Amino acid sequence: TTGYTTSGDNGGWGWKQNGVTGQTVSQSPAQLLNGLFNDGNGNQWALRAGPSRVNIKALGAVESTDATNVFKAAIASGFKYDVSGDYTISSSLTATSKVNLISTRGVITVAASSSVNPLFHLKNAPKSRVKDLVIDGNQANNTSLNIFFLGDDCKIVGNTISNAGRYGIYGLDVSGVYVHKNTVINSQNIGIFIQAVTTNEKDNTVTGNTVDRSALATTLTEGGIKVRGDQTTYTQIRNKVTGNTVLLPVNASTTSAICIEVFGFGHKSTVLGNITDGGYMGISIDESNSVNV
Repeated sequence: TTGYTTSGDNGGWGWKQNGVTGQTVSQSPAQLLNGLFNDGNGNQWALRAGPSRVNIKALGAVESTDATNVFKAAIASGFKYDVSGDYTISSSLTATSKVNLISTRGVITVAASSSVNPLFHLKNAPKSRVKDLVIDGNQANNTSLNIFFLGDDCKIVGNTISNAGRYGIYGLDVSGVYVHKNTVINSQNIGIFIQAVTTNEKDNTVTGNTVDRSALATTLTEGGIKVRGDQTTYTQIRNKVTGNTVLLPVNASTTSAICIEVFGFGHKSTVLGNITDGGYMGISIDESNSVNV
């Protein structure tokens, strides 16, 4: 193909007819919401996976535009993608299988839309990998936005997340997640939050991250990094919270503004080598036994 809307806008990637015919003619991946397109004769073509990552422009992404449906097509196709570039996203990107995304430049900006919550919904996509994305949550227009909502064994590494309307990174009822070297700036609630509510969970690692909420008011809601069980029934055990830096406003007046907190049955966890500044409290271990600090 020469392109979807203009010549050459298919990113120069390879395609192969998949044997499906009689389709609506001239349908792009963004319209089909997958790594597919229909040509002018109604024949369907499928993206060919290669040894390297697919550039998201292969699906028709155009920088400085709303690329929501192109990202949805990429996520549905199941390939590894390079999503470098400046794009806007206007609704949640929900995955039902493993996602693998990386970026080397550009910013993903959340549009002013209440339908973007969370931005990346990976709850049903265990073992997903998201690396080195730069994300602007546009919190002035998205007051409840969570950037990442995680499933088991996800790896969220090296991302920069600013202005989330709620949590930066949120794992609910998850085990084995690896959250490493991310920077969360000015989230309106907890920067990184791992929580067990309906099941017993274990072995989550939060290491080498920076959470900076120091520019917020001293009445800010909650703190920097929080790992907790449900306090009554379900445990969140053997977590590693190590080598993180958390900055909160000095003289924070809210008692929940705790830099690092392990709470409510976070037994046998390790909290070592962290740096905290500001907040109502630096490190809190509460209702959690055998924690190594």
